[in-house]
Parts: sequence; C-alpha cells; structure tokens
Amino acid sequence: MLSSFLKKYRTNLLTLGLLVFLVFVFFYPTIHFGFFSDDYHFLYITSRQSNVLNYFLTNNIGGDIGGTYGPMLNIIFTAEYKLFGFHYFFYHIFGLVIYALTAFFVFLFAKNISNNKMVAWVSALLFIFLQNHTLTISWVAIQPHLLATFFFVLFLYFYHRFIISSKNLFYILALFSIVFSLFIKEIAITFPALVVLIDLFFSQKESIKGTILRVSKRLSVFVLVFILYLLIRYGVVGYVVGYYGSEHLSLNFLPKLKMFVDIVLSMFVYSPYRQTFKEILFKYPYILGFLFFFITLVTWFVSKKYKDKVLWFSFLSFFITVLPFLNVNFSFYSDEGERYAYLVSVFFVIFLAQFFHLLFSKLKISTILYFSFVGLFVGVSLFEYFHKEDYWVKSALIRDNMLNEFAEKLDKSKNNYFIFLAMPDNFSGAQLTRNGVLDMFKLENNFFGMSGERVTIYTLPTKFDYGQKILDFSMNDDFSLSMEAKVKEHVFTGEIYYFSYYGKFSLENYNKVVSIGESVVANLSKERIEKSPYDIQLVYFDGQRLNFVALN
Repeated sequence: MLSSFLKKYRTNLLTLGLLVFLVFVFFYPTIHFGFFSDDYHFLYITSRQSNVLNYFLTNNIGGDIGGTYGPMLNIIFTAEYKLFGFHYFFYHIFGLVIYALTAFFVFLFAKNISNNKMVAWVSALLFIFLQNHTLTISWVAIQPHLLATFFFVLFLYFYHRFIISSKNLFYILALFSIVFSLFIKEIAITFPALVVLIDLFFSQKESIKGTILRVSKRLSVFVLVFILYLLIRYGVVGYVVGYYGSEHLSLNFLPKLKMFVDIVLSMFVYSPYRQTFKEILFKYPYILGFLFFFITLVTWFVSKKYKDKVLWFSFLSFFITVLPFLNVNFSFYSDEGERYAYLVSVFFVIFLAQFFHLLFSKLKISTILYFSFVGLFVGVSLFEYFHKEDYWVKSALIRDNMLNEFAEKLDKSKNNYFIFLAMPDNFSGAQLTRNGVLDMFKLENNFFGMSGERVTIYTLPTKFDYGQKILDFSMNDDFSLSMEAKVKEHVFTGEIYYFSYYGKFSLENYNKVVSIGESVVANLSKERIEKSPYDIQLVYFDGQRLNFVALN
C-alpha cells in the first residue's frame, strides 16, 4: 500500500521535498533569531492561561472586548507551547514548515487552474522568494498570518478540486479549511467572493439562470459560515467590520489608495525605495492612473489573445483579498507592516507567473526569456531579503545585550518595580520589544513575580545610528525628567500620553500622521515614589545600552 501511494504521488512528494529544501537552505538563519516583542507577550499569556477552550469566548489574549478573535490560533499556539516550551528554535522550524507547505499548495493550485507545471513551479518559487515575506518568516508573532494564509490556500485548492470533480469531499475540505483560516485570523474575510470567482471562471458554461442557481447553491453554506462567524466575532470583540486598531472602517478613500499602492510596491521593492516610489506616484497622480489602466488593458489584451482565465481570476482575486488590509498602514520609515501583503501575494505570484508565460510563449526562445525573468526577479528579491535579514540579526544582538545587562542588574531579593521607558520598538523594521517588554524580562529571567510597567513611548533605532547613543536623559530634583533626541529629530514613537500611578509621561512635538515625537517629558510624583513599598527603578534604552535610574 505504501509503495503504491509513493508511486502515485511521487511527483508531488518530490516537489514538496524540493520546496522544503529551498526554504530551509535559504532561510535557515531565521531559526536562530529568537523571540521578539509580541512573541514574549503571547508566550507569557499562554503560560498563564487556565483553559485554552475559553478563547472561543474571548479575544486572543483572554479579554472580553476588542482585540483580535482567533481561537484556533490559540489552540495551535498552546500545542506549540506544550511541545516546545520557551525554545524559540522549534517555533521557527514550525513556521518554515508551514511556509513551505503553503508554497506547495500554491504550486498545486496554480498547476490545476493553469494546466501548466512550469507556471506552477514559477508561482511557488516566486512565493518562496518574495522579499516582502521577510517579516512573516522571521517573527513568531506573525503565525496568525502564516497559518491563516496556509488554510486559505488549502480552501482555494480544495474548492477548485470540487468545481472540477463535483466530489462532495472536496467541498467539505474547502469548508473546513476556510473555517480554520477565519478562526485563526480574519484576513480571509472576503472568501465568499472567491467562492463566486472560482465558480464563474472554472466551472462548465451554463445559461445565466443556470449559473446563478449553481453559484447560489454552492455559495449558501459558505455564506452561512460567514454570517455565523461575524455574529460570534461581534459577540466577543464588539465589532463586525472593524479591527483591533479601529472599531470602525474609515470611508476616507485616499489612505486606502495609498495602502494599496504600498502593498503592490512591496512586492517589488523594500524600504526606503517603496516610500520613494509611492511619493513619486502621488506627486504625479497621472502616472498612477496611467499605470493602473495600462496594467488592466494589458491583462485584458493578453487574456483575450490567449483565451486565458487565470490572469483575470488572479487579477480580480488580488483586488478582492486586499480589501481588508486597506484600513491599516505600512510604516513611513521601514518595512514594518509588510505582513499585510502576505495573503494577497498568493494571487500576485500566480498572476506574474502566468502573465510572463503567456507573454513569451510565442517566441522561439520563450523558455530562456521566461526563466531569465524568473531568475532576475528571484535574484533581486533575495538581495533585498538578505539586506533586511541583517536588520533582524542586529535586532537580536540588541535584544541579547539588553537581556544580559538586565540580568546583571536584577536583584531578586529586592521588592523590585521597574518602569520601562523609551525601550526600542523595532530596529529599521525588525521587531524588538514594544508590547513584550515586561514579559520578555520576566520569561528570560524566570522571574514571573517581577512587578513593573511599560510606558507606551518607545525609541526607533535604525541602521544609520546602530551602536550610537540616540538620546540624552536628564532628571531634576523635583522628579521631572526629559529625553531629547541626540542623532536625529525622530527617535520616539508611541502614544502621546501615558498615565502611571507614579506620574505622567508625554511625547512632545507629536506628528499624528506618522506617530512620531521629538522628545519625552515626565512629571513623577516624588511623594508617591518615596512612600512606595517597592524599590522603583526607571529603565530606559539610549541606543547603546540599558540605563537604570533608582527613584527611591
């Protein structure tokens, strides 16, 4: 039985093996990056949870309002935690395996809809080597996007198989796949439209009435799942169409258009070139309009000339699946936010692979031209990836240095209370601390009882000031303090105000558009600090090291 299975699926197994090999050969260094930022926060919550099934009735951090709803993510991450504990190596291995599996099902789906193995291979290779996947394969906390996209691609694959074969098993598998995707993260919320598109493009032609009846019948169960999901989500987090950053979707068109352009540009170039090209396009909007109509016209022309369905399907699918991401933003200064392009990149790579295959197909040297294009695209993408990988390496070094410095200063015999201020948010887009500051020091020092708080004002060290002192700190006898940027204007980010029992912190000269401030001031309560039962220390990062200021 095993031999017949291996013989039957030999080609697919070899394909999977090769894709796994490529992923681990090129992205092996990510295994040693360790944990960053939200990783620690999620690990800490998981280590303290009582019953993972409670997440079906709460948001993904155990709250009863706001946040993100993803109970299947919590179940999967809990299983990882039970298996791997705090050993980051295995979490990264798991992430790379899921990444390779996603590429494999991109291959299968592309092969089935295009009937062309070459297009399928190129789609999978482009998916693996897209440089805007760097964040997704480097940061454990992006598993929601990684896993939700994996199950979304499974849904595409199984539903297309159902359309072609009419076997109910594939319909059921597609249904379960999209349920898993939704209950991991809501990024696949536009899936009902994909059900319709797959049916319209790849089913047998019927009359208009017959097509409407067929699509409606097949869509009905998916719509029911969609409605039930929205109702459950509303009951838990308190909103239907909003997200954790905003309960309401803005109707302002321009920011959405800018985010769309950001996502498209991120497929080709990284920061700061993405921002530069975007600035040019919006400075000369007629260029943006021309590009849109030109690409649409060329897509129509090539599709008509070669009687191809794949181009229009992937083109329209890209526009549909990108919609949920248009209310969020890329960073103005780095590649932070590129995870929002991960799901939609599935359709981008299929479109690109099919487009250039058709474009070169009538030429005598079509294969040479096609693979020259693929080689050039992959080569440039890898160059960009390795450039960004260096940011993650440096971010890990900064984290490790901070952990060592904190461990040296930590005296567990004291009744410690740490106020973390101006901790590094990210390093040129590579994550660092932010939400996980307190949890990081608790977990890495095995000191779960440590008390403290994180002031939601952070620093933004970059490659240009790596290893340099980026701020000056001063404190007066009346417990008022200030931090001034040393190497550039924009060092601080976060919230404008933070109120603590021990005082008020504020971010000065704040630019709301880019969430950047130029300095920090604070007025601490000398009376409360002196009466506190804790040994209070202010801890801040100046770009070179952690600094500890004893307040009492």
